[in-house]
Formats: sequence, C-alpha cells, structure tokens
Amino acid sequence: MRFASIRPTILFPVLLLAMLYLGAPGDLQAQGFTRVQAAPFSTDIQQSLGVAWGDYNDDGFLDVFIANGNTQNNLYTNNGDGTFTKETSGAIATDRGDSRGSLWADYDNDGDLDLYVSNRGGNVPPPVTGAVQANFLYQNDGPPSYTFTKITNEPVVTETNFTWSSSWVDYDNDGDLDLHMPDNLHAADDFFFTNDGTGSFTSTTPLFVEPGSGPSTGVASWIDFDNDGDQDVALFKSGRFLPAGAEDNRMFRNVLSETGSLGFEEITTGGIVTHFDNDFQASWADYDNDGDMDVFLGHAGGPRGVANYLYRNDGQGTFTQITSGPIVSDRDGTLGSGWGDYDNDGDLDLLVANGGPLDKLYNNNGDGTFTSMTQSQVGSIVSTPGNSWGAAWGDYDNDGFLDAIIINAGAANSLYHNDLANGNHWISIDAKGTTSNRSGIGAKVYAKATIFGESYWQLRHISGSPTGDRSQNSLRVHFGLGDATRIDSLRIEWPSGVIDETVDVPVDEFLIAQEGMGFSVSSVSSEKEIIRSGQDVDIINFPNPFKDTTTIRYTLHNTGHVRISVFDVLGRLVTTLVDSQQNAGTHEVDFNVHGLPSGRYMYRLETEKSAQTRLFMVAY
Repeated sequence: MRFASIRPTILFPVLLLAMLYLGAPGDLQAQGFTRVQAAPFSTDIQQSLGVAWGDYNDDGFLDVFIANGNTQNNLYTNNGDGTFTKETSGAIATDRGDSRGSLWADYDNDGDLDLYVSNRGGNVPPPVTGAVQANFLYQNDGPPSYTFTKITNEPVVTETNFTWSSSWVDYDNDGDLDLHMPDNLHAADDFFFTNDGTGSFTSTTPLFVEPGSGPSTGVASWIDFDNDGDQDVALFKSGRFLPAGAEDNRMFRNVLSETGSLGFEEITTGGIVTHFDNDFQASWADYDNDGDMDVFLGHAGGPRGVANYLYRNDGQGTFTQITSGPIVSDRDGTLGSGWGDYDNDGDLDLLVANGGPLDKLYNNNGDGTFTSMTQSQVGSIVSTPGNSWGAAWGDYDNDGFLDAIIINAGAANSLYHNDLANGNHWISIDAKGTTSNRSGIGAKVYAKATIFGESYWQLRHISGSPTGDRSQNSLRVHFGLGDATRIDSLRIEWPSGVIDETVDVPVDEFLIAQEGMGFSVSSVSSEKEIIRSGQDVDIINFPNPFKDTTTIRYTLHNTGHVRISVFDVLGRLVTTLVDSQQNAGTHEVDFNVHGLPSGRYMYRLETEKSAQTRLFMVAY
C-alpha cells in the first residue's frame, strides 16, 4: 500500500488507497535505456569522480559538468539536438585539479547558474599524499556569452581542507545561498560560509561545524527532514580512512521555523545516528509518497560483504530502517546513487553506481518495495562494466523521460538515453525564486493527480546538496504521472514562506514557476499559452513572526467573495477570519493567537478566481 497520509505542509491531508501495480516489472520495460555511443562521452577517458546536470546557458537544455581527478575538468554544452559539444576554452574547461565533485547554483542571484567545484585539498595525513589545492568557484557572466569568471579572492576558494563534496543551502532563509564545505577525510574541521547577499562570503562556525564539536563531517546532506520549512542537516561520517564503526552519523534540526531565530539542536536518538558503519554517501527522496524525505545510504565496503541502508522517514525527523528487499541486501561497493521516476509511473526509482560490480537500477513497486532490474528489462544501464563513482538523472533531450549519466574512473563515462516511451505522462518544473534564492534551493514542490485509479500527492525537494557522494541531479523538478491526463493540484512551498498553487494543470509540459507569480509554460514546451501568471489578489501579514496578533493585509483586484482561513501544519482548520462578499481594494483583518502553541501556521485566502496560501510563525 501507499503510506497513510501526506505530511504537514499539505493543507488537506488525503487518505491514500492501495495501488495495484499493473503487471510485473518486466512487462513494463519494453525498451529501457540505450548507451549513447557518440563523442564526447564515449571517447573521453579520465578519472571522472563527480557529475552535475545544469542549464548554464539558459536555453532550456541541460548541460553537463564532469569533475576529474588530476586531469582537466570537462564542460559539455547541450546542442539541443541530442548531441553535446565539449568546451575547450576558459578556466572552467581547462583548470586542472584533483577535482571530486561539483554543484550548480545561482549563488549571486543574477538569474544564471554558477558552479562550485570541490577539490582534494590540504590537511591530508598519511598515507594519502598530494599538493594542497583550494576549491574552484566559477561565476557565470550571463548573456550573451555565458562565459565564466574564476573567483580567486573569496574564502570559499582560499580556505582548504580535504573536500570531496560541498553543499549550497540557504540555512538562514534570507534569500541567498550559503556554502557548507565539509572535510571528507576527517582530518580537519568543516568550513561554513555565509553569503552576505552580494555574492561575497564570510566564514562562520554554527554548532554543526564548531571546532571540537566532534569529528569532521564526511558528506553533508541539507534537507528539511522534519518538514517544518527550514533546512536541517545530516552529517554522514563514512569513516572511509578509519575502521568501520570509528565514527557516528550526526543530525541537527534547524529551529528557525519553531522559534523565529536561527539555531540548531542535535538529534541523539534514532537509527540514523546510532548505527556505526561506512556510510559513504546519501540520497534523499520521498520514495513512499507520504510527504516526507526518506534516505538511502550507500556503503563503500561492498567487498567486506556489507549491504546498503534505506531509512523510511516516519515524520518529524524519526526514521525506521528497512531491512528486507534487494535495495538493502545487495552487497556491492556503492559509490554513487540518485532517485528519479524513470518510468513515469508516479513513484521514485533508485539508480546505484558501484565501483567495480555492475550498476543497479531498483524499480519502485509502489508498495514500499523494490525490484532489481535486469538487462532484459532496462538494457545496458545495468550491464555495462565500469569503475562507477557517480550517477545523476536529467532529461537532456526534453522528451519527458529522465535520462541518466554514470561516470567512471579510468573508463569512458556512460550517457544513457531513456527509450521507454511507455505512454506515461509527466510534468517538469523550473523553479525561479524572487524573495527566495533564484535557484529555488530549499523549495518543496507537490503534485496531486489520479494515477492508475489512485489519487495521491507526490513531493520533490529542491536540494543544493549532492545526490550520492558528489553528483547532482537536474535542479529542474520532474514528476511522473502514469495515466493521469490532468494534474488536480500543483503547489510550491518556497523557503520565504510564499506558497504558489494552481489546479487543473495539463500534463506533458515544461513549466516555469516564478515565486509569487504562479506558473507559465516554458518556451521548450509544445504549448505556449500561460497556465497561471499572477493572481487577482496581493496578500501579506505583519509582523511575522509574532506572539500575540498579526495583521493580514490584502488587495483585491476584483470585487467578489473572499474567504480567509487559518490552518495548523497538519492541515486542520483553526479558524475562519473572513467569509463574505468584498469590494475591490485594500482590506485588513487581524488574527489573535488566543493561546495557540508556538509553531508554524498557514493562512489561505480564496477568491472565485484563485487561492493563495502563506505561512506565519507564532513565537513566544
């Protein structure tokens, strides 16, 4: 069955019915994946250790950056016809370093994607050797050239530690992206850099990176695992150069939403922080469609006969370890992973990159279990040998089906085209923040549709952390929709607290979601008409956070019936403030907390033409 209900940020929880999985997995896989044999992917053979999808030139087609160890890195530009061109000029394409991972994000909020590259830097104890090398930051110069300027004078590129992967995150919800630079060798403390809003950074030491607070991180995952609207962090120690069990995982809950002030509290109980093992990498997703983020932990010690881990989020940041099924019993040396709905059936599948054995694709059966797919079912994506270090999903040819790239050290990388074409529908959404950061990192996107007879919500979280150890899926949100021909409801909860939503959305389109302005159809779609752009009302509340009373001010552009209701985070009605016919113009209504407990609440304004939802915080 699907799991009982969607979680707190959904306004109206829905009882999820049991889903019949139509046919055996082999029946659904008519074609599977084909490995692209054309250059440059089939001809470049380097020590490829990290990969990132991102549309750096804003043409609607995903480009690829590959981080290589001890050779120049590679930037491949998507030509829009299914082929790629390898860039050969500029520092971003010619810098030679011991690069391990990379992440695209618009850190300067100018509307185009910049790139941060993590290098194996200093503080390296024996037996590992190598020169000290700082990380790289490339600022996108934007149109018309979309060339890059290498930043050389910011602390994010002058401080060094042994960095394999970094994370972009707006941890203080101020609308710009901060940077977490872990030490992956456990030989030094992490670095954390706060963005001042102009694209410059200051080194800071929040609780989770304070010197002496514990062993350094390994791999950091920034995700809203307790579903309260701010970004929490999970630190996976990995112990990759230490005996298994030498270090523990750590998790810190961000209390900004609960208290109105930035702060973190450590979670000390639960399976994730109490098991000791070589957790090399992590990938987060709502695989059971219950409205919260679950996590797959890949284990690097496959030759020791140790399996991977899957933890199901039970709500509010508590987790249950899944102990049966191939996804947690296969014993391979896992180095990378990524979630994506490759068959567009409405649930997320998992691609796992293994360093030596064949890679794995686990098909989500829709009932909390997975099937390990075979070559006859999905093609060469699970039958091509290689020393795979990372995997990432992205629809590079804009056909609505997710393609995949798996990178290899010492062998050609593999770009796999998805040939499934099973008739299942989809929607793709490019989220552009305005008050929030422009990349939409930290936003949560929900889609509700009736798929194969069952109505349920799906959730995607836009993350600035790597998938697996050091790869990056496309920031473009992708939903598979099965046989649904319309989306009942589409909703984005932005880090700022703004919520955009619309109903009755056509499928098989690429949408642009602009914070506070609704949804429009992208130029790469087959249709060009606007689905939603703007609203017939403007709304704000002040103060926020508050402890006694807040004032909701709204401007109606048209005369009509207005309802304003307040809900708690479980979607339960607290009170209705307005329910009447009102004239166009500006109106105000006060909301008194009347002894309500501290925490997040939502108020929803509905007119005959639209509905808008906003978040506010009661903080005593």
